[in-house]
Amino acid sequence: MDEHQTNGMTEFLKREIRAWDGIAVDGIYKKGRRRRVWLMLATAVVALAMIIAAVLVWAPWSRSEPPVQQPGGAENESEQGTGTVQEEQTGEQESTPGTQGMAGRDPYAYDFSAVPTGAVPIVPMDITAKNHPVNQTDRVIDMQEVLAAACKIPAARGQVSVLIIHTHTGEGYNREGALYLEEGDGEFARSTDGSDGVVAVGERVAQILNQAGIGTIHCKTVFDGESNRDAYARAADAIAAFQKAYPSLICVIDLHRAASTNQEGHIVRSLAVQNGESIAQTQLICGMSAESTSKTNLALAMRLYERMNQAFGGSCAGVICKEQTLNQDCAPFCLTLEVGSSGNTPKEALAGAEVAARALCTLFEKS
Repeated sequence: MDEHQTNGMTEFLKREIRAWDGIAVDGIYKKGRRRRVWLMLATAVVALAMIIAAVLVWAPWSRSEPPVQQPGGAENESEQGTGTVQEEQTGEQESTPGTQGMAGRDPYAYDFSAVPTGAVPIVPMDITAKNHPVNQTDRVIDMQEVLAAACKIPAARGQVSVLIIHTHTGEGYNREGALYLEEGDGEFARSTDGSDGVVAVGERVAQILNQAGIGTIHCKTVFDGESNRDAYARAADAIAAFQKAYPSLICVIDLHRAASTNQEGHIVRSLAVQNGESIAQTQLICGMSAESTSKTNLALAMRLYERMNQAFGGSCAGVICKEQTLNQDCAPFCLTLEVGSSGNTPKEALAGAEVAARALCTLFEKS
């Protein structure tokens, strides 16, 4: 058909289209817009509800789990009669038992529910002393007089100035990752020659001192192979022999590790934590019966305490004064270091020893 013949039908269709458009715009489309608006509002409400639900459900998991009640104060039972342990910090329960120092976890967390019946927990603790220094003697210590005696240790270049020795050579550390000690695990934290214990730690300290230009010799002789009873006497004989061989020897460092338990009988794993790094804590022991050198040695220990904690907070747990000699009268300058405890791992002990060694370097005056 041509346009003239279809004009009536065309106009009818146009009217129908306009009418439909009007209905669509005024009716269905408007209703559609309203429905879309309501749908959008409903969607927003549902989304908001889901967000709130997610926050309520997941927020607790974004924080640490509720704290587990930990044992309280602690006592030290050191086989060499040195060291102390303070109150155990309350940790948070770790969700995955069997591991230590997990990233993002509280390093002091401990899951007691993972310990088998009859096993002894190895508990991470901060053993920093509340009092400083810790005076375990009946003596009245004049700290002003002690600090006035502070001086640097002379170290002649090219000569041996320092001897590192281990009166209790067989002291070792805990197995990596072990959270408890079971009957049948064998002798705990011991080493036949100390090569995986305090001797390895002493070797690292000697390396750092020598690299700093402080002549250091490391004695690896076993003094406690037969018993601990006469170990200090045998070590004193060795010190005298080294002094005869090296007349320039002026400082003796006797390096141990503590053997500590808390009041509940749990094995202590001492930790200092800084910027996510965990290291074994060191204790400095002063034998106050070494009359001629006790004040000088205590002054050095106090200075080392400060230098260590300036470098790594909590790395030195404290200076402890004992009513013993501890061979600290064998040389003009003597220090007894307890690097870590029986609950620490070799890795933690080596890390703690490195902090101690670098701080030690600042106590020497090279000439």
